[in-house]
Amino acid sequence: MDPIIGSGFAAGMNLNRIMLVEHTGTHIDAPRHFARDGRSLGEIPVSDLVVPLAVIDLGARTAKDDNAGLEPADVLAWERRYGRLPVGCCVAINSGYDPLPRIREMASGGRRGSPGFTPEVSDFLIREREVKGIAVDAMSIDQGNNSPAYPVHQHWLRSGRWGIEGLTNLNAVPPSGALLIVGAAPIKDATGFPIRAIALFEPG
Repeated sequence: MDPIIGSGFAAGMNLNRIMLVEHTGTHIDAPRHFARDGRSLGEIPVSDLVVPLAVIDLGARTAKDDNAGLEPADVLAWERRYGRLPVGCCVAINSGYDPLPRIREMASGGRRGSPGFTPEVSDFLIREREVKGIAVDAMSIDQGNNSPAYPVHQHWLRSGRWGIEGLTNLNAVPPSGALLIVGAAPIKDATGFPIRAIALFEPG
């Protein structure tokens, strides 16, 4: 942030100018991120950003494979325990992902895997379930070994749905029963933007 110095400071006012990349930190991907004619962030209605949240734990698998991916079988296993995915929900992966080791490896020229959604589960959620969004605690909804083609980004966002990357504190959220509030600024033409994601639920 760059402070803007001006006459307003005589009245005790502070004002900053902020310049950032849209897809930074915990952020939302709007359909336009991968679809030229897709909805921008400003065109997503608020009703699509307050949704039931289903959290699927992949921690045991990602402990063995940095590039572990959510499969249709994982969704079906979750449903056997918690019931069918709520209509209009967001499906989130809790992988236990820690971004700091990846940042350090990238800084030293290395490459670290990233858990995410498989193309098969993306297709399943589009065709077989009524899901508005997907989310992950890693920094891409695609598995690390899907890059640079980004098949999930391509298929999911072009279907008109949104994705969230870089969620935190998913260990504190129950697998089912939470309500997700996506605090996204309705910026015209934005392909995405940092958000404040809030999960509301009854303590268990």
